[in-house]
This record gives sequence, C-alpha cells and structure tokens, in this order.
Amino acid sequence: NGTLSYTTVTTIRGYIRTAIEKMQQFNPNSNVDIGELYMAMAFVEMSLSETYCSGIPLGKIDGPSPDYSDPAFKPLTNNEVYDAALIHVDSALTLVGNGTDAASVAVRSASLITKARILINKAQFTQAAALVPTSAVPSTFQYTWVTQTSSNNDDLGIWTVNNSVARLTVSDSFDIIGGQVNQIRNALPFASANDPRVPVVLNTTSPAEDGTTPLYVQRIWPNRDDPIPMVSGIDARLIEAEARLNASDIAGMMTILNQLRADRPRIGNFQPAAMTPIATVPATQAAAVTLFFREKGFWTFGRGQRLGDLRRLIRQYGRTEDNVFPKGNYLKGGVYGSDVNFPVADGELVNPQFHGCINRSA
Repeated sequence: NGTLSYTTVTTIRGYIRTAIEKMQQFNPNSNVDIGELYMAMAFVEMSLSETYCSGIPLGKIDGPSPDYSDPAFKPLTNNEVYDAALIHVDSALTLVGNGTDAASVAVRSASLITKARILINKAQFTQAAALVPTSAVPSTFQYTWVTQTSSNNDDLGIWTVNNSVARLTVSDSFDIIGGQVNQIRNALPFASANDPRVPVVLNTTSPAEDGTTPLYVQRIWPNRDDPIPMVSGIDARLIEAEARLNASDIAGMMTILNQLRADRPRIGNFQPAAMTPIATVPATQAAAVTLFFREKGFWTFGRGQRLGDLRRLIRQYGRTEDNVFPKGNYLKGGVYGSDVNFPVADGELVNPQFHGCINRSA
C-alpha cells in the first residue's frame, strides 16, 4: 500500500510498454513473446483498477521527460482502465493465435483467464465463463511468477513480509484485545479455520515484528522462491462458478465448487489436503453469494484478489460497505474505517491533469 506500491506497479507498466516497443522494433516476428507482454500489461492495468480509486492515469513517456499535455495522462475511471486492459489482452490473443506449441498454449491460457477476470470486473459473467471452459483452460493450469534464489532482493513478497521478517500475520475473524476476544465482523477466519487451502502455523517462539502480535505463518509458500500463480485453472473454475451464481443456478455453482474441492489443484508447488464436499446447498441467492466469496477467498488467498472481490460485492451484488469490509475494534487501537480502495498516490500530482481520486466508491 501507499506510494511505493503504486509507483512500483505503474513503473512496471512502463517497463512492459517499453519492452513491447523494442520487441516490435528489433524482434517483430516473436508474436508469442510480444503477446505475453501485452497480457502482462493487461494484468497490471486490471490490478491497478481492482486496487485503487477511479482517477488512474495511464501515462507514457516517449522522450527524455513526460509530456503531461498528452491525453494519455488524463485520469481514468476504473471502468475505463478495464477497457484499456481489454484492448491489450485482445492484442495478446491476436498475436498468439491458435498456436499449439507450449509457449503459445501457456500465453493463450493466461490471456484468456486475464480477459475473463476483466470481464467479471465489468459484470459480464456469461461472456467471461465462455472464455475459460475446461477445454480451453484445465484446472491444473498455472502461469506462475518465480523469483531467483541467487538474489536476496528478489524473494517472494508474501514469504518476505510474513515468513521472514514477520511484518504481517495471517488474518482472522477475531483477535485478542486486553485479554478479551474481539470479533472482526465480515472477516474470514484464515488463521483459525484449519482450511486445507490456507495452512498456517503459530510461531510459538516469537511474536510478529511489533513484539506483541501473535505471528501466524502461512505454509502455501514456505520457501523464499516458491512459485506463485499469477493466473490459474482455479481462477477459471471460479469464474465459471460465478457465472452459474449470476444465472441463479446455485446447484451448478455447487457442482463446480465441490469438483474443485475434489480435484485439489496445486497452488504453485502446494497441493491442499483432502477436503470434504460442501453438503448444504444455500437456500437463498444471498446465501449462495456469501458461500461463493468465502470459497473464493480461501482458494485465492495471498494472490491479490480479495480487495477487488470485496469491492464487487458492493458494486455488483448490492451489499453495503459495513456488511462487506472488516468492522469492529482494531487490534492497534481505534476502529476499522470505511475506505473500500486505496487512493491514487500523491506522487501523481506532478501530472497537472491529476487532481486526486475522481471518487472513492467501490
């Protein structure tokens, strides 16, 4: 969060854009590689829009310094950023085409999932699901990020902040304040649920970095260089399940969710332990929504999807902020607030077209 992450992500987008330009100049026949770069740009833009408020400029630098009069520096709404991401992921799919070699299949599958996620953000559920059937994206598919063991500065981020330096602990639906149990409304019990998809262990020898907070350590990625999925077949099945949910086909949604539990696809190198099927079918649409997002929360833990999903529960499913985001007393004092996204960082104020968030709504 904060300026560092926003600047880092927008800088990455700039690097990708430059890489596309140079590949087109010096290696124009490498369609799969160029397509992969377009897919990466779409993923970054989608992630920006899921995380930050409306008002994100997608600027570009073509010379020694930015031309802030360029229309590209105009702040965009979240929906406009999603539209830009769609253009780029469609470029990826066009470049990859129907190639059957391993690289083409991998980039095409990753691009299809990325496009489907963008469409889910735009509430186009049927169109999203049509992109990622098992014939196009099997549940076992993973497009992973892998860090380098040789570099201490290139470790997997979630391993660094949790397993290594103990700056973050796995969250829960309650904590202990003054010896009393304090419930955190709307929060998922990631640390205490004993769910096979999010294995945790309590560090009994030392607390978190602040010296007082209990340190719950995630075990999905127990090593500094474990691969983490950017997109995966799990995402594809969840997209299909959500399309069934929005078609009021609760039984169909349950079939997909329980098949995922039975198949237990890998998350990086980690495979969840055996899970029992969900026996009780939700009796109402509202209960089905709650169940779906709980299941998705455990399947996608640590992969940057939860905030976007909480925003969608407000924007697409009509729930109010106080029934979606964590509520109650905060462990470090005060109470949980009411923001539903991160503000675009003040570092953007060098752009005279930018004047802060257009709005802070979901």
